Amino acid sequence: MKFVLLVAIVVACIGGQVWASDDDAALTHAAVEKCKGEISITQEELEQLNGGEFDDGNGHKNVMCFVKCVLDEFDALDGDVLKPDVFHDYFEPHLGAEKTKEFYDGCKGEAGDEECETPFKIVMCLRRSDDIFKF
Repeated sequence: MKFVLLVAIVVACIGGQVWASDDDAALTHAAVEKCKGEISITQEELEQLNGGEFDDGNGHKNVMCFVKCVLDEFDALDGDVLKPDVFHDYFEPHLGAEKTKEFYDGCKGEAGDEECETPFKIVMCLRRSDDIFKF
């Protein structure tokens, strides 16, 4: 099964799909809807996330936990850390091995002190790294 990974994070909430098959889109939508129910994120917060308001890595706890929840739904995390094999398996065919490694290595060290903060900071770092990660 292909992991939508970062595309899955919020793209379904925003409406765009990059490199995602119809199956990926359906899985993404299901994960996002599940996490929206579990985390109680507002439409305004989703729009702020899409608009880049949290790109600096500072977000409300429920926004951070929403991002973590979606990643968890795709088994993309090992604890709070993005699994390198999942990231590489998804992005290498689109970016090439060198660029994929560059992006992963550039953001894997992001860390936070609060619950859900580390995965959120990794995703926001990737988002700041290149437009390809914007949703």
